[in-house]
Formats: sequence, C-alpha cells, structure tokens
Amino acid sequence: MRVPSLGLPTFLVGWAFLGLGEGLSQVTGPAADTAPKVSLVTKEYPDGTRQVVRWVDLGAGEIDRGEKHGGPPKIVPFDPKRDGIVPIGQPAPMQEKSPSAPMTASQQGMAHPKTAETYDPDRLYARFQLGLTFVNDQSVQQVNGLSTTTDLTFDPGIRGMIEVGGDLMEYLALEGNLGASWNPCNQGSNAALFQIPAMIGLLGKYPIDLEDGPKLTPYFGFDGGVRALLYESLSFVPQGQTATYSGSPTYITPVWQIRTGVMVELQEKWQLVAGYSFMGSWGSIGTTSNINLGFLGTSTLELGFQAQF
Repeated sequence: MRVPSLGLPTFLVGWAFLGLGEGLSQVTGPAADTAPKVSLVTKEYPDGTRQVVRWVDLGAGEIDRGEKHGGPPKIVPFDPKRDGIVPIGQPAPMQEKSPSAPMTASQQGMAHPKTAETYDPDRLYARFQLGLTFVNDQSVQQVNGLSTTTDLTFDPGIRGMIEVGGDLMEYLALEGNLGASWNPCNQGSNAALFQIPAMIGLLGKYPIDLEDGPKLTPYFGFDGGVRALLYESLSFVPQGQTATYSGSPTYITPVWQIRTGVMVELQEKWQLVAGYSFMGSWGSIGTTSNINLGFLGTSTLELGFQAQF
C-alpha cells in the first residue's frame, strides 16, 4: 500500500505543536517551585481583636493607632490554629468561649472574698455639757400626815453632765449619762436642791452637710433611769399649819428625760453641742421624813463639746 506524501505544510504544523509542548513543560517544572511566598503577621489590639496582614504592608499607609480597638496594636506571629484562614486585612474571628458550669456558693466566696470590716473609730464618743437649770415649783402635798397647799420654789441653778455613747447605725446611737445639778430653794435661808441622775437612752440624729458651712447634726433623744434628790435645810411653815417644818429629806426616784439640739462640727472628731433637755419624775416622788412632795420637773439649756475616739 502506498503512503501518500504529507508535504511541507503538514511538517511545519507538527513542528509548532512540538515546540509548544516543550514550553509548557518548562512552566510546570522547577520554575514554578521558585515562586515567592507571602509572609503573614497578626495585629493584636488591646480589646482582643486580631487582624491578619502581610508583613510587607505594615509600613504602608497611615499609622494604625487602633482608635476603634482601644489603642495601637501589637505585632505577633501569624498563628494558623488561632487566626484560621481569613482574607488579608480583615479581623480574625473571635473564638467563642465554651459555657462554664455555674459556680457554687463556696466557689463564689473564693472568687469574691468579703473585705474584712475594720473598726470605725467614729462610732464611740464622749460628750461633756454644762447648763443653766430651771426647776418648776414643786407642791408639798402633806407634812406630818396633814394636807397642805404649800409650794417649794427654786432659783436658777447649774447642771453638769458626762455622756458616753456608741453608734448603733448612722442615724441612731445608744448613750449612757451621769450628771449633777444644784438649785437654791426659797424655803429656808440655806435651802437647796441637789439632783444626781443616772440614765441610759437612745439618740436619733441626722447629719447635714452644708455646701459652704460646717456639718450640722440635729438630734433628739429619750432617756430613762433613776435619780437621787437631796433637799438641804428646808425650813417653812406649811399653809394651814402652825408648826414649822425643818428637815433635809432625800429620795431615790425613777426619772425620764427628753432632749434635743444640734451638733456643729468644729474640726475632725470635735463638735460643739447646744441643746435643751427636760427631766421629770413619773409622778409624785413619794414620802420621806414626814413630807410628801409632788412632781418635779427640771429644764436645762446646755452647751458643751463632743469628741470621737
């Protein structure tokens, strides 16, 4: 069988395809393995945001000050396990925190320990006051078993008090006080009345901070206790009788007291105290030394100082 001759055109086409195949083999050969690799780094911002960028892009453009992420970033090596595969220049996905089991009461106490309460030196205080006392006229109900309408009258006197207290809370305090007072009596040339009360009570107060002035603390208190009454050198003729009564009777009676006033802060731990108090018996003070006396009330205008310790 005779093979036809292909001729020159067919030969040229075959040679062209052969040259193209050799060129393709060169592209896919060792030259492809020498292509440059891209170096990645991660920007780590103060708020936890991570952004993957190319190393060559760090110096390009404006300085990254991280206004949206709490401050400028820190450059750290790219971590494929942490940052994953993300488009260059986009924030890395935040890792979701796995839900944790609820904390027990003991664990919460360890995680948030209570701060120890320290001693507050301002909770204890002492107060000293002096004042003018005014005693109401006191009725003499009986003398030597006989009724009379005589009254004992008194001139203004003085009273001193020492009080020690402690705050139960910000607006309430418990106090104990001891005092003594003296008032001249008009029924006798040297007659006088001495009172020695000992009481315990509650004091309510409300501190007020003035914008351009001292700290003021209005207060109101109620006390109860006992007092000793000493009438010295009484001498008078009871109405309706002819015999003169002379004697120095003494009593120990229950007593109550109400008081109010204001404290003015002079400096830290020192206060000026100005107030008023009324002290009275629960009723008739009873009979002693053949004389029966009625209700006795004493008003006092007080001024003093309070100190915290």
